[in-house]
Amino acid sequence: MNTRLQHEIRLNPSNGVGNLWLYYCAVGGARRRAFTLIELLVVIAIIAILASMLLPSLSRAKEQSKITKCANNLRQVGIACQMYADDNEDRLPVEAPKGSWPWDMDCTVIDALLREGFQRHILFCPSQAEFDDDTVWDFATPNFRVIGYTPTFKYTPRLVSTNWNERMTPTSIRVGGKSILPSPTDRELFADATLSRENNFKEIVGGWVVNGQLKANRTSHLNGSQPAGGNVVYLDGHASWKKFDRMSLRTMGDPSFWY
Repeated sequence: MNTRLQHEIRLNPSNGVGNLWLYYCAVGGARRRAFTLIELLVVIAIIAILASMLLPSLSRAKEQSKITKCANNLRQVGIACQMYADDNEDRLPVEAPKGSWPWDMDCTVIDALLREGFQRHILFCPSQAEFDDDTVWDFATPNFRVIGYTPTFKYTPRLVSTNWNERMTPTSIRVGGKSILPSPTDRELFADATLSRENNFKEIVGGWVVNGQLKANRTSHLNGSQPAGGNVVYLDGHASWKKFDRMSLRTMGDPSFWY
């Protein structure tokens, strides 16, 4: 070790890390060498492999968080509907079908639910956050507003009538000539937006315009180009995940809505 370095160490006896660094630079630094190109490429390749392994897991964790938040949104929607029904002899709102898609909800219905504690943002799935936008919310006011979920109120646009709910207590429906009384634990009240046009679930063009350009709608929870599933809140108030292979087509006409 040179005399100058020894003097520096004596002047700074408490600076242990700094002294070790000075010593390393003086004694061992001369023996260091730069990475070769091959070594750098190997390191970069290892980092790329690790990133390719970790990123899908991070993406899945992020989507799972959105699915959980979506289910919480729908639970709040269910609570608001229950509060409305409590004030109206168990009856749910009735749509005046002014729109053409199931998520086109009559403004008077939304206003009635807002008075029960509804908030605009719980009407949109976090997995399609860009849909929670003024261009959507104010799409056709004062006639109707566009939301991010599929309701099941009476006269919901294009929803098959056997899916309508007039009360929070289930009533009998006729399916295939038979009368069936659904259970409140199985009867859907609101559902995630799972929609398609000719088996295309990813780009369904309607009337949504942003900055003068048509913008495509899509299914909320996708696995690649196909639906993964969706959340549903039921008449009894619980919300749960439903895989796409357990869903049924619920609408007439185009585009198709599933839950």
